[in-house]
Amino acid sequence: MLAYTWKTNVRSGLLLLSLAVFWLVGLIPYFAR
Repeated sequence: MLAYTWKTNVRSGLLLLSLAVFWLVGLIPYFAR
């Protein structure tokens, strides 16, 4: 149970991290313009 919860947390954390990186990469050209 703990391992399943840990893997789920890591998976959702990586998803949020990739979304944050994608958002920042999308904003950089907007501010650099």
